[in-house]
Amino acid sequence: MFGQNRVTMATVASPMRFSGRVQDAAPGEPFRILRLPQGVSDALSTRNQVAVRVQVAGADFLSVAWPDGEGGHYLKVTPAMAVAGDAVDVEIVRSKDWPEPDVPAEVAAALEDNPKALELWKSISAATRTDWLYWLDTAKKAETRLKRIENMCDMLAKGKKKVCCFDRSGIYGKVITCPVREE
Repeated sequence: MFGQNRVTMATVASPMRFSGRVQDAAPGEPFRILRLPQGVSDALSTRNQVAVRVQVAGADFLSVAWPDGEGGHYLKVTPAMAVAGDAVDVEIVRSKDWPEPDVPAEVAAALEDNPKALELWKSISAATRTDWLYWLDTAKKAETRLKRIENMCDMLAKGKKKVCCFDRSGIYGKVITCPVREE
């Protein structure tokens, strides 16, 4: 169904197909946005992050359907896949496998400076690492983000595997939104 992949796919649902229009992300974001139709988002059975196998614009990859804070989801697509305004056909299927998150340089440096935190970081799942990074990304101010990186390393060093106390769907706290460019 998806061709040759580097990641073994373990699906938990049937493929869903839809057509969507690619949007520019907010300034500074290195990706573009593809919103999932509400029916597809509802079929994911959660308002939180969901690992999905995606086929779009000739690409086949493991990704995350991100909550938009309004009860739906969106996908991040690379600028090489499509330009804003392009209509694309998409196939997604929920997956048990999680993509390994990209760790920002300042987070990687903080973890390297704290061997106990790094040791636990390496032992937790990709989904849990994604949660930690998502929590960092919900900080509105740069100084808050830096404080959260410090707190994350401290908590990991003390054996805390999972971040808690934040609304992963964005519906209640309103800190998580789809980072689409304002028109």
